[in-house]
Amino acid sequence: MSNDPKSNVTVADATAPTRFAGINREQLELLKRTLAQGTTDDEFSLFMNTATRLGLDPFARQIYAIKRWNPAARTETMAIQVAIDGFRAIGEATGEMDGQDPPMWCGADGEWREAWTHDKPPSAAKVVVYRKGVARGYVGIATYKSFVQTSKDGAATKTWATMPDVMLAKCAESQALRKAFPRQLAGVHTPDEMGQADNPEPEIVRTFYRIGASFDVASLPEFMLVYENVKRLPANLATVRKLLEL
Repeated sequence: MSNDPKSNVTVADATAPTRFAGINREQLELLKRTLAQGTTDDEFSLFMNTATRLGLDPFARQIYAIKRWNPAARTETMAIQVAIDGFRAIGEATGEMDGQDPPMWCGADGEWREAWTHDKPPSAAKVVVYRKGVARGYVGIATYKSFVQTSKDGAATKTWATMPDVMLAKCAESQALRKAFPRQLAGVHTPDEMGQADNPEPEIVRTFYRIGASFDVASLPEFMLVYENVKRLPANLATVRKLLEL
């Protein structure tokens, strides 16, 4: 039996089936290195079971896993995300999809338009999805303020800066599809919706942490636990200092 010169895995081992239907050992390891990077065995099992349940192909990038810091659990936890193409595939697979209206956008005036031609980003986007046998459509509305992804300086990331209308439309469409097919899409989100979860904290948070360092706030995770409990209070430095002096 010949060995793969680039690894210690034999060719037979690489092509051996796994407990995940249609996935051999080599493909499984590839997924763990790429679309589910950093996942534990339990997390990866949950990811693959979710992909199977939804009928999605990880290799087509219809679904993938993201690790994010969870301040409550004080560790990184996995979030399963489905691309907008995966959402569309799920809706189509039900056999109950009855089309959708083209996206529309509005500015601060609230007037909906079929095309966004302004230099400034739209304030919101709207998509309506229809399901067979249902008289009214399912409306998804996404606001720029809620979903824009920003960089450390607070500016919109390149994708959101260059095509905010497209990004907002995808967020609105995913919301409409989730409303139309709740059994299949409950608890599932697209990366376009969840990109804002990685937005850097505002300057007041960074200042809070710098001040906290002198008061033995041991680490950023510990600080974030404190911040989660006080962030609803007025965000000004006087309040921050008083809290740290208690």
